[in-house]
Amino acid sequence: MFSFVAGSMAKGRGGGGGGASGSIDDGWDVPGIVKAAMAFRIIWSVVIFGLFLTILRRLRSVPPGRYTRAPYILLSIVAGTLSISYLLSAILFRMSTGESNAPFPVIRRLGSFNSFLSNVDIAFEPAVSLWLVHLRGRLTNTAEAKSVNPWVSQHWKRIVDWSLVAITFTIGISTIAISENAWALYEAHRLDSNQLIDRLLVNRNLNLTVIALGLFLAIDIAISFISLKISQKRVHFIDPLTTRLLRVVLPFVVIGFIQSLVITILPNVHTLYETEFNVFNLVITIIDGICRIVIIGGLLSTMVIPNVLWIPGATTSAVPLPVSGDTGYMSYKS
Repeated sequence: MFSFVAGSMAKGRGGGGGGASGSIDDGWDVPGIVKAAMAFRIIWSVVIFGLFLTILRRLRSVPPGRYTRAPYILLSIVAGTLSISYLLSAILFRMSTGESNAPFPVIRRLGSFNSFLSNVDIAFEPAVSLWLVHLRGRLTNTAEAKSVNPWVSQHWKRIVDWSLVAITFTIGISTIAISENAWALYEAHRLDSNQLIDRLLVNRNLNLTVIALGLFLAIDIAISFISLKISQKRVHFIDPLTTRLLRVVLPFVVIGFIQSLVITILPNVHTLYETEFNVFNLVITIIDGICRIVIIGGLLSTMVIPNVLWIPGATTSAVPLPVSGDTGYMSYKS
């Protein structure tokens, strides 16, 4: 795929037989700002793939077990699929803009597969953050020998969080199935144009539902992070991992929340002409990529914080304890 992208971006050089011209003609007759949007998608794909490899390498720094490594294994899946999604998005962007000989069914099916990858990120990237909140909340009740049970890690809250994640992913996959089924029936002449449009409108409404659920997940994360930190302060439990989530991850969850609102509302209240749309698309591509990279990088960074308590029931104090056999702490070793 990388060779395909490279060939699409720079296919042939301009200039006549004398070679006097040094200009490059890539055969893609679109504004430079459109090419920039594609380039950023490729850049984000490469950067996130690097984060994916780093997560795999850092897994050994986290004690084994479902209370420790499981969220980071899920994070690696999210990073891997998101990297592929950005790359495929760049390829689709090239195929669907300007003059392209790619058949529409091919573009559509690639788009459906890319939508599946995007839905993995939409549903399960928030799941990693919420999972860490559940696990850090379990540890809070061991601090300073005080019995506490933060509501963010209680059983009902875990059920609500995972149900929200599951519903978001299920509806996202349903939109793909509805769209593909509608086009298949239309191509088989079993639907007319009006029936196709009706089904695609259903698909659009379900996509808006997925966006709304994504916004709920962002709000859930923000409330959970803040509530967990407050609960920890009440029992004088200093948890550098929760602090990292608040300082690094939360701000970009909020930015992503605002971005989703803008993407959903602006095109419906203001007509974007070609130039405006291209600028809007580039800005959203840049902001979205930065948010995804910082959130994944912030979650990744929690794997290597020294002297972090990982195991429920271990002795804790306001001062980080030295590493020993069964303290429940683990220092980072590069």
